[in-house]
Amino acid sequence: MGKLFIEEKMPNGAWTLMNNGKPIIQEQVFSSSLDFLNNGANEDDKLLLAYTAQNSGYPVLGTLLLNGYTDAVILNDFAIWQSDNMHTPSELQPIVAVNGSTKFMIVFRRVDSDKKGLFFFPGTINGNAVTYADSSGYPWYIHGTNQYSVNPTISVSKSASNTPVYWIAWQQNSPSGSSSDIYYKQITVHSNGSFTQYGGMMSGGSGYPWNRYPTITSIGNSARVAWQGYVGFIEDGMNKTGADEMEESRIIFKSTDWWQYWQFGYNVHKPNINRHDAENGYIFGWSQNGGQGIYFANNTTLSTISTVTGLQGYDVQISNGTDKSTMVANSYKTTQQPYFFTSSNGLSSFMKEQNLRIGSGREGIIRKGDVIFKYLVGDISRNGQEISFKEIPDTINLNSLGIINSYLETEPFTVNSNTELLYSVGFMVSDSVLGAEELNGGDEINFTLTINDATSGQQIALLDEVTYTKNALGNYGNIAFRATMEGMPETPVKLKLTVQSNFEHISSLARRINIGDVVEKSSTKTIAVASPLIVTEYSLSQNYPNPFNPVTEIEFALPEQSDVTLKVYDILGKEIATLASGNYSAGRYTVPFDGTSHASGVYIYKLSYGKGQSITRKMTLLK
Repeated sequence: MGKLFIEEKMPNGAWTLMNNGKPIIQEQVFSSSLDFLNNGANEDDKLLLAYTAQNSGYPVLGTLLLNGYTDAVILNDFAIWQSDNMHTPSELQPIVAVNGSTKFMIVFRRVDSDKKGLFFFPGTINGNAVTYADSSGYPWYIHGTNQYSVNPTISVSKSASNTPVYWIAWQQNSPSGSSSDIYYKQITVHSNGSFTQYGGMMSGGSGYPWNRYPTITSIGNSARVAWQGYVGFIEDGMNKTGADEMEESRIIFKSTDWWQYWQFGYNVHKPNINRHDAENGYIFGWSQNGGQGIYFANNTTLSTISTVTGLQGYDVQISNGTDKSTMVANSYKTTQQPYFFTSSNGLSSFMKEQNLRIGSGREGIIRKGDVIFKYLVGDISRNGQEISFKEIPDTINLNSLGIINSYLETEPFTVNSNTELLYSVGFMVSDSVLGAEELNGGDEINFTLTINDATSGQQIALLDEVTYTKNALGNYGNIAFRATMEGMPETPVKLKLTVQSNFEHISSLARRINIGDVVEKSSTKTIAVASPLIVTEYSLSQNYPNPFNPVTEIEFALPEQSDVTLKVYDILGKEIATLASGNYSAGRYTVPFDGTSHASGVYIYKLSYGKGQSITRKMTLLK
């Protein structure tokens, strides 16, 4: 056990052990990573392998340079680093990447007595020898990492460059062990031996407290990263009785230069991403449901999931290739011994129409500390016809709630008295106990789902509203809705989710894609949406947009002719504006409020009518 083997896929598709089926080296090996150097001729192809072994109980990091064309003949075997602390060698988690001009980088974890974090060795392959940028043999530190930095992944362009740019991502566990995030670094190694690095958090708006098992590939001047998002929680919401322990895992995908997140699949395992040579293309794949199915998405059709038929297994690896037709999925099947690798056909063959319904949804996300508040709407259809969401350009900066809310809506569609609208929602807090600790007494998160007139933007109906406060943190389930619209005139509308928060937070938007429904339904409700022309009660709508700068609009509705006033007050109760005053006929009215001359903050607006009756709401001016 613990021996190092290399298995090669032959041109006929069969897998064959190199070195005549014998271990590459005799030492016990605990973990390893492999990359290749292609110099344009088969006899010059080389494999660079980083591995961990043990010397008198101390972990050792070693490298092997192998001839990749002549059955893995060892050209160079060198131990480059040894820990001063006795621990399991597999904790080093080495990874290696080689570019197209003999430059390479090895990244590994140090958990020594005095140094902890991710470190790296840059170097060069010179013929049959390996040299390192730092002749002292001392590894360089990746800034911001520590003993909680695990599962590193690396990528570099295969172009010939003497100033390679390496992209590294890793899982950063919290010291408490209650959450984890994905971070990345771009490290450029210069010809004079110096290096520069920058990066940051990738997963802050993923919608999941646990972000694990990253995989990365470099694309031009950026990188694409996929990982597993996970949450486990107790479901005991307002619409259900009892409590159910639940868990959810999805593939999260993001570019280092995009603001939006993508979510794929359900009950997923570790993902893997790789690129091909044509037009900076890439494919990422994963298994789900206990390894019973393998799926992938690619850069040209991210809104579609393809199924790799005939392939099963937990650990999926996506090969590189000249294009999608030469890329394959490899899986390691461990359901029974002997364990073995299996490969798919070229992945482009699975991208044809598979007669599978692909569901889609949009999720609004608020994060404070390590607590996630989120609301998902999806699986929207009108009389059996699916309704699409508003398209999001890759270049858009989703850096404010106002911009995020503008993309949490569908494309316009028409409804009338014969319309049946189906949609599903799911909303939750990742940890209600931690949420009560993070939120202050006045903190509030509000999600509203409405039907709006597609032309005027005015609200026609409030479909759902969920508010989270320090004392209201129930973890709600998933619900399917059937909305009827009897008496509704022919009206162009859109379904709109609005997210609001009155405290400092991280806000984000995620697109969810799944085969079948995107929301796992636990119950179904039927509601009736009244015609917007018929007002049956006094109402004061939430202003839009909110937060706003500097102008927002406020709508109120009257079921009968009434004397009304609509006034705005600051948080201390001082009146600052009168927006409406007088006798109004029954109907709906929209008035603007201009906050140009007022300071940022929370304001109160109040509709007074009848004999001392009133409705009050809050709005936020954010300059």
